[in-house]
Amino acid sequence: MAREFRVGGASEMEPTLEDGKMVLEAWTRAINKHTARRAQTVLSTMEKLHASKKTTVKPDLECYRHVLLAMSRSRVPTVGHNIPRLLKSMEDNQLSPDTFCFDAAIETLKNCARHSKSDDAEKYARATEGMLLRMELQRERDSESVIEPSAVTYTNVIQALAARKTAKAAERAGELLTKMEKEYAWDEEDEEGGNESMRPTRDSYVGVIHAHGNSDAEDKYARANDILQRMIAQHAGGNEEARPDVCSFHAVIRACSRTVEATSSPEKHREALLLAISTVQ
Repeated sequence: MAREFRVGGASEMEPTLEDGKMVLEAWTRAINKHTARRAQTVLSTMEKLHASKKTTVKPDLECYRHVLLAMSRSRVPTVGHNIPRLLKSMEDNQLSPDTFCFDAAIETLKNCARHSKSDDAEKYARATEGMLLRMELQRERDSESVIEPSAVTYTNVIQALAARKTAKAAERAGELLTKMEKEYAWDEEDEEGGNESMRPTRDSYVGVIHAHGNSDAEDKYARANDILQRMIAQHAGGNEEARPDVCSFHAVIRACSRTVEATSSPEKHREALLLAISTVQ
C-alpha cells in the first residue's frame, strides 16, 4: 500500500496512521530475527512520506513505542546501534520519550551487551548505563512528563553491567541494587521510601552476583556471597520477589570457581573452595 502510494500517489492508497500502527504492532508480536529491522523499515517509510509532504500522516509516540518494543524483544546483537537515531528522530518530530520508550531502549541495549563479543559488549553496557542517566536527567528537568525508572529499569542496567566483567562495573551494579533497596524500604524515622515500583527482584540480586562473578576482583567470591546474604535477608523481611532459587546459589558457586582467573593466591583459592562447599551444603 505504501509503495503504491509512494510511486503512484493515488489518494485511495494513502496509508493512515492506524494502518501504520497496526503493522508495527504486528511486528512486535512476531518472533524472528527480522522483526526489529522490518518494524524500523515501516517507521522509516512513514517518516519519509511525511517529511516529503506526500502525506499528512505523521508517526506518533505509539509508533515509536511499537518499534522500540520490537527491538527490545530481538536477540540480534547489533540491533541496539539504531537506538540513538530512533531517539533523535523522535526529538526531530517534537516527541519526548516516555518511561516505556526508555525502558525498551535500555532492555535492547542490555540484550546487545549480553549477546555481543567483548568490545561490543563493553560498548553496549556503557550505552545502557548512559541511557539510564539520560532517563534520570529528563525526569528531573521535565516536570510535565512522567518519567519514572523502576526495578525493571535498574535490573536491566545491572544485567548489562555484568557483561563488562570489571570490578568497577560490579561495584556500580551493587550501587544500583542498594538504591533499589533504599527506595523500596520504608524509613519510619524519616517517613520516606516504600516505593513498590523499586522492589528488588530475584533477577536484581542474581544480576549483581553475576557482575561480581564476571569481574577481575580477587575477592569476587566473597562479594558475590555478600549479595546472596542480602538477598536472603530481603526475602526473610517479606519481599517474596527476592526469593532465592537454585540459580541464585549456582551464581555464587560460579563466582567461587572463577576466582582462579582473578588471583594466584592459594589462600583465596582455599577460601573460595570452602565457600563453594558451604553454599552447596
